[in-house]
Amino acid sequence: FAAHMVSAAGTAPRQTYESTPRIVYSARTGFIRRVPIHRILDGDAKDIVKNKFILIGVTSPDLHDEALTPLSRGAAMPGVEIQAHIANMLLQGYRLASPSMFATLFLVFVSALIPALVFLLSSRTLLPVMVNVGFGVLYTVAIAFLFENGIVANLLHINFAWALSTASLFSYRHFSVERDRRHMKNLFSKYVSKDVLGEILKNPDRVKLGGEEKEVTVFFSDIRGFTTLSERTSPTDLVHILNRYFTLMTNQVLRHGGVVDKYIGDAIMAFWGAPIDDPSQADHALCAALDMLSELKKFNEELRAEGKSDIDIGVGIYTGPAIVGNIGSEARFDYTVIGDTVNVASRIEGLNKEYKTHIIIGEATKNKLTGAYTLNPLGSVPVKGRKESVQIFSVNPSQNSL
Repeated sequence: FAAHMVSAAGTAPRQTYESTPRIVYSARTGFIRRVPIHRILDGDAKDIVKNKFILIGVTSPDLHDEALTPLSRGAAMPGVEIQAHIANMLLQGYRLASPSMFATLFLVFVSALIPALVFLLSSRTLLPVMVNVGFGVLYTVAIAFLFENGIVANLLHINFAWALSTASLFSYRHFSVERDRRHMKNLFSKYVSKDVLGEILKNPDRVKLGGEEKEVTVFFSDIRGFTTLSERTSPTDLVHILNRYFTLMTNQVLRHGGVVDKYIGDAIMAFWGAPIDDPSQADHALCAALDMLSELKKFNEELRAEGKSDIDIGVGIYTGPAIVGNIGSEARFDYTVIGDTVNVASRIEGLNKEYKTHIIIGEATKNKLTGAYTLNPLGSVPVKGRKESVQIFSVNPSQNSL
């Protein structure tokens, strides 16, 4: 009402953001009782108008004195009825005040900041979105509560602030951070078990994709007499046997939390202690070797039943420092380990043929074991390419305990 007052000079009075008056509508059109003017003139509406405020105006749509209101629902309200709502607002003391410009900007800023804090506190992607949607519901409830108490907070600005902030942060994480997680998943899913992969994705900061020095336990296994087996077996059967063999052996490595580094002909290279630290890496590597021998017995029974030759393997395990990371060219690289520890493990594995054993471990691995195993000292042996000799031990395959 006041907002439409015109001064004598013909200009509307200047309104500020904080002082702009708002009409408080109590109901949609038709709520306030209407009395035809002829009843007033005829005097038969005395009881209706007694002790009442009366506003006189037109209500016919043909006269175009009507306007849509926030409660119209498509039905325009006559001007005189709008004036009645204004009178009721003034008489009852109802007010709808807008927050100051500073308060509004602060609310919009906080609404945009909270999603950023939620995304910062959570490394996941969908969870922060759900949390921010919950905050959005709370914002709407709070705005409705303020409205009931006469304060008109800007619904659109606040909701757009948190919604656009959430959408922007979700897009950034999905197309940048999640891209790195997908790369990491694609990289490690080929080498590690699902449990280890889950731990990597849960705490990606613990994994460095570049080279780093870590203490690892390196594992090598090799099929004894593979050349003879190749000569006696057709290429098709040989590939089929190797695939079955690698599947059984790889499952044991993964089951004990190891990383399958590569297949080298008929050999398997694996390691423990990276990318996730493993305090029991020596035990896990040895138990994987023992379980591999157990699985090999069952596999040999199947081969004999098929009229094929048995397979015998040797395993070498050594613990020590190594460089772990993506190693190779820009076009192609692998997540692998390199260093003296790898060389020693490979040399130890080759000694099984000389000592007629199945599993040989180095002293460094022995010192890291926490389980009960039957170990037989084999003495100190020189290792090619290494100045110092290595104390080695054979392991009785019948023992398997953590």
